Amino acid sequence: MKTDKSPLRLFSVLGTTTAVAAFSMQSLAYNVYEKDGTELNVDIEAAVGVFYSGESYGLGAKTGPGKSEWQEGYIKYGLSGSQAMAENSGLYGAVNLVSSGTWGDGDAGGFTSGNERKTELEDAYVGWRSGNLIPALGEDGLDVSFGRQSFTLGDGFLIGSDALNFGDSLSAPGLDFDRGGAYWLAARKAFDRTAIARIGGSEGLRGDLFWLSSDNRAQANMELAGVNAEYVGPKGTFGLTYFEGLDVDDTLASAVGYLSRMGNKPQACATRVTPGWRICSSRRNLLTRSLVIPAKMLRHGMAS
Repeated sequence: MKTDKSPLRLFSVLGTTTAVAAFSMQSLAYNVYEKDGTELNVDIEAAVGVFYSGESYGLGAKTGPGKSEWQEGYIKYGLSGSQAMAENSGLYGAVNLVSSGTWGDGDAGGFTSGNERKTELEDAYVGWRSGNLIPALGEDGLDVSFGRQSFTLGDGFLIGSDALNFGDSLSAPGLDFDRGGAYWLAARKAFDRTAIARIGGSEGLRGDLFWLSSDNRAQANMELAGVNAEYVGPKGTFGLTYFEGLDVDDTLASAVGYLSRMGNKPQACATRVTPGWRICSSRRNLLTRSLVIPAKMLRHGMAS
């Protein structure tokens, strides 16, 4: 049985209006088959959290002031495996599911209602590592992978996987943002489709080429590609990164306020179609489109 260096973790955070207690069991892998360079593991990762806030913030499920008490949890379970090849190179891959939920009042920010329950595919990817086939790049100096997987640059400041997990409280007809809740635990992290090449080892000069496509509606189903170059030395890491957005769903981007960050502000808001939602018109590139925006987002400046 294989585990990471800290498979069990208990932490708490206390403040004047917020309290958190959480328990996590990270990346436990149980080896079920290993023979002639073939390895198969059963993987399990789980976390639960109990949250309290003395304040609510008037968005989504939170229509008024007052305290919030809620619980979050998820379990990730599936299979991973590898096949050794010549010169220590090899294939690897994984497929797993995530079951997640939020209970109680929903989070204080109103992104979840407490009614979220969902089980969906999380990781489904395959990759190849070069082993010692390319001496100039070092051991495993080329690592290429494709499929549904997470991806993080450095400490995650620029790209920290696809970890935004809305619940059902901001959804409306035609706009389903529910990713299964567990907003603060960030249960789901995988991009829907990826192509990633890691070049170089863990020290010295190394780089990444990446293409990422999201099916996360809270991220407006964005698509981007980029390149990252780093020098990893004994005193730290120096890096340069360039990436560019290739596509985005305009309707979803408008609904969560992303287009307004680029100067595409709604021109007018009119008919209420369901409690808390309004039809808004936005002019972009001489075209006018109508879309549904949460009224509370307008009041809080998220779509203005």
